[in-house]
Amino acid sequence: MDNQNHANVLVRSSQPLRIITATICMQTPIVPIPWHDHPFYQLEVIAAGRTQMEYDGCRTMVARGMASFFRPFQRHGETGRHSSRYISNLHIKFEADFVWTPFLRLAPVQRFYHGRQLGTVIETWRRNTPLDKLRAQAMLSLLILEIASDKRYRQTTAGPDIGFQWLSAGLQHIQDHLESGVTVVAVAQHVNMSPDHFSRLFHKKMGVPPVLYIRQARIERAKSLLGKGAACKEVAFALAFPSVAYFSRVFKQICGIAPSLWMETILSAR
Repeated sequence: MDNQNHANVLVRSSQPLRIITATICMQTPIVPIPWHDHPFYQLEVIAAGRTQMEYDGCRTMVARGMASFFRPFQRHGETGRHSSRYISNLHIKFEADFVWTPFLRLAPVQRFYHGRQLGTVIETWRRNTPLDKLRAQAMLSLLILEIASDKRYRQTTAGPDIGFQWLSAGLQHIQDHLESGVTVVAVAQHVNMSPDHFSRLFHKKMGVPPVLYIRQARIERAKSLLGKGAACKEVAFALAFPSVAYFSRVFKQICGIAPSLWMETILSAR
């Protein structure tokens, strides 16, 4: 771990199908953030090494791997400030159903250049109107596409902590084989587990069964392709959906809107 902060953001809605994961990077030290002003369900901080955490004017030393949890009603976490360079994971679980491309791996750089745009997305979402929510989803999807194509955020760091290699390997296998119709059985074999054992562990760690996670990942990949101008028929074929109609049905189940309408929203937001 170098001398720059590395934060992993997990955005999770109350609906199990909508699980969004990305890794962002922040300048050292992290600027104090009033967490209670954000609609998170739970804030979890996992230390990558012996470090110091500060909140509500109190400082606490934590060991590597120690986790701290904050909820909106816990006012002691309202000025949650984690200025140490040794923070490895920062999980924020939102009740709001943001749409975010999963498993985006970004290298730790000196600062997260898109922080202002992300703040605009959050503020747009919090206006809490159907149009603003749809607009926020489109803005966030465009932002992630922009980040994914930015060479400054390529993954250059070491892998995850010991004990989670199987999960990282499984998630990567899913991403690498979305076009071939990846299955839970195939992923379990890849990490040398039985399908049942893998499914139990995956559900425990990720909060959703792997079959639903794979379905969500395929739709997120579909949104990435649609955002680049691919037609629905091309996307359905590329991701091994049996038909365009089935692809559209799954897309609407997960995103709440048809892929054609989603594309129109993306284009109008540009």
